[in-house]
Parts: sequence; C-alpha cells; structure tokens
Amino acid sequence: MESFMGDLSACETMIMKVIWDAKEDIALQDLIRELADRYKKNYARTTVVTFVHKIVDKGFATTYRKGKAAYIHPEKSLAAYRDELLQQQLEFWFDGKPSAFLSAWCEKNKLSREEADRIREIIPHNFCLPAVGQGALAIECRTDNTEVRAMLNFLNDQPTKQATDAERAFLGLIEGGCQVPIGVHAVTEGDSVSIEAIIASLDGSTVLRDTIRGQAVNAAELGKELGNKMLDQGGRAILAEIM
Repeated sequence: MESFMGDLSACETMIMKVIWDAKEDIALQDLIRELADRYKKNYARTTVVTFVHKIVDKGFATTYRKGKAAYIHPEKSLAAYRDELLQQQLEFWFDGKPSAFLSAWCEKNKLSREEADRIREIIPHNFCLPAVGQGALAIECRTDNTEVRAMLNFLNDQPTKQATDAERAFLGLIEGGCQVPIGVHAVTEGDSVSIEAIIASLDGSTVLRDTIRGQAVNAAELGKELGNKMLDQGGRAILAEIM
C-alpha cells in the first residue's frame, strides 16, 4: 500500500519527529544530539546525513546552510502527516469506520477520567432517544431458584424495572431488532410513567415519534399500547421496508 507511512522508514520517521518537535529549522548537530538523548540512537554523522538525504528526496524536508552549519527545514507538517497516516490506517484495518477503531482501542486502553470528561456528553432524550434498556443493569436467574431470587431482590429498583418493562414491551410488540432505527425512553415519576418512542426509516426520510403516559404499575401494557399506536400510524410500513 503506497502511503505516507510507506514513504518513511522507522528511522526516517524518528528523525522527522525530532525535526517537527523542534518547532523551527534544526541544525544537523542538534538533530544528532536529540536522536542520542531522546531515542538513545548514537548514529554517526554520515548515517544521519544519509537518512536526511532520503527524507529530502521524498519531499518531507529541505536542507540549507547558514555559515558552516547545515539546517533541515520540514516541508510537510506533522498534522498533515498524522492525518493522512490515521486515515490510511483507518481504511486499511477498520474499513474506514472510526467506531471500529475506537472500539478496538478501548479494548486495550483505559481512558483517564480527564480524557473521558473531554469526550463525554449527556445527550438529552428529546434530541436522541436511546435504544431499549440503556443504563439498566440486570442479573439473570432461574425462575424456580427462589433462594437466589430472594438474595437478589434487595438489588431491584422498582422504578427502573417499570421503565425497562415498558421499553422492552414496546420493542417486543413491534418485533424490532438491532438493525432497525428504533428508540424508546421511559421515565417513572412517582406512580406514573411516561414513554416516548421513535420509529424511523433507514435513510431518516420518515420519522414517527409519539408518547404515552399512565400508571407505572401498567408500564408493560402502556409500552404495548404505544407500540400498536405507532404501527398503525405508519410504523408497520417502515418496518416492512427494512425487515
């Protein structure tokens, strides 16, 4: 694959990093010293000169003399190099999907709290409805295992269960799956529950959105009622095209 990365060897990349980090044209002697101090590369002057000539031939830098000293000037910026390199790696390894790259990266690396705060945002549900059951934690247990169920019962949060029951009932009735643009968000307030849902076509040209309110004890029935209502409003036709 012809690429920015392919144009530079590992040693040439290291040298360009020193040149870029200098923030100004760097003297050859300073480059040699930085390679030794930073990377423990005690290259001979002739070796560094050879690498610099290759970098110049590839269009990454130019050289000039000021008095008796030789200087290197970067012709390609670090930002341009990095952007093109990232794009090429994204295309080659992750089919051009940033989400796939982030997922792979997060499997091996943990964000610090400061980093998480920089990229995290609470998206209001009136802007983007979540998928069913988002934020709810469930523990699965056999129905006939009364002892374990009794042990787990104290963990149950009834308002959360009622909201989740409503959302799951809605999804179960319309028989939606992960490939269908469906969002639903239920909120319990005291004895009542409010359910808001959306069904959309894949291209977003058709969007149905509706709400229903009622008693929290009837959360599941309300979820089904809203599902039937939205199917009759055009949701059935949308789902038929997708599924």
